[in-house]
Amino acid sequence: MTGRLPAACVLLVVLSACSGGATLPPPSRLPTASSGIATGTLAISSSAQNATGKTRKPTYVSTSTTFATLWIDAGTTGTRVPCTAIGNTPSCTINWTSTSGSHTFSIALDDGTSVVGGGNILAEGSAVETLVEGTNTLPTMYLNGVPAQVIFRSEQLWTNYESPYCEGTPGYTFGGCYEGSGSVADADGNLLENSPNLDDGGLCLVPSNSVVGATSNTSCLHGYVELGYIAYAVACQPVSDVATFTLVATPTNPGPYGEVSEAQLAAFNLTYPNQASIAVKNFPTYTCDYGDISD
Repeated sequence: MTGRLPAACVLLVVLSACSGGATLPPPSRLPTASSGIATGTLAISSSAQNATGKTRKPTYVSTSTTFATLWIDAGTTGTRVPCTAIGNTPSCTINWTSTSGSHTFSIALDDGTSVVGGGNILAEGSAVETLVEGTNTLPTMYLNGVPAQVIFRSEQLWTNYESPYCEGTPGYTFGGCYEGSGSVADADGNLLENSPNLDDGGLCLVPSNSVVGATSNTSCLHGYVELGYIAYAVACQPVSDVATFTLVATPTNPGPYGEVSEAQLAAFNLTYPNQASIAVKNFPTYTCDYGDISD
């Protein structure tokens, strides 16, 4: 196994006092008799700090980020600005206008090439905030990295019973097993280190063809991802011929992430990774030969 991955960057979204030039909200958020105009400025920045603690944590900031989009509440009219999420100072800001009271702020970062839309979602998040009439300074909101692929990282061959991974099913004798790991990355191959909870609920590595007698002691990624690893171990039960298999990524709860709605994404032609088929990149193909495994 290789060493630790580099320290992750942290994505900070700061909702602060408005500095002017605000974009008017959709009509559904115009003031009523009981609410007044509320304004602020959303600033996106990154810092090179590790995340520690419990559940919702700062996430890796993709260096492929080119645009940031903000939606307030369920409306599909968003505010979209160019954004380069590199460095330790704010790299883009969005002036927003809403009304006093409780509102949901939803943010997505993507790799699009145009302000009118198009691109892959790289990170996203949402938070419910209570606004006051006038200018607002709100807490920092952390964004989730969006997993799109698992990239092969390392492996080690264990022969016979040198590792508990090779014990397998009682009654079978294995000729060895491979213990390895992959790293979770976004749509552009940037590793999601020190990520918050995966919005898809989790990600597992499993053999692509269980019929050949492949058996695995895989681990799944759930919740906070300290280093972005998915570990696995594969061995072969005795079979009457030679067969091959690789590993595939299986989301434990495939479907839309939910931080940003499909209707909001459609307004800018933004795309989530296909949660039914997460890409597995550069993994070796394993061969089972009468119980012996090789790659």
